[in-house]
Amino acid sequence: MRIPRIHLPRAYETGDDVEFQGSAANHLRVLRLRPGDPLMVFDGAGTTHAATVTFVERRRAGIQIGEAVDENNESPLSVTLAQGVSKGDRMDWSIQKAVELGVSAVVPVIAARSVLREQPDRLARKREHWQA
Repeated sequence: MRIPRIHLPRAYETGDDVEFQGSAANHLRVLRLRPGDPLMVFDGAGTTHAATVTFVERRRAGIQIGEAVDENNESPLSVTLAQGVSKGDRMDWSIQKAVELGVSAVVPVIAARSVLREQPDRLARKREHWQA
């Protein structure tokens, strides 16, 4: 069985009890996790902990943080994707999937056949959105 991984917005210590509300609690419920089920939690800064589900309700869920785990999921390769700027939400989708696959950098390229109907200020906002 695959152990689910969830992101915590901040670092926690071993033994901490964490309660989720809203979409995070719903995520645990959708995964059909029950009290006692294991999961891994990470803070995005490189810290990963084993954890155990303590309760899952409709709008709330709780876990207990376990021991820190030394986990290195990063690829030793640095991959850069040169992506032609596409219209609509296609560029957002391309960047999302590239990040999920572990691409280190995405370079938007304006090609000869790129269709750019955007105003310069809107392009700047899109660039900020893509960087986020």
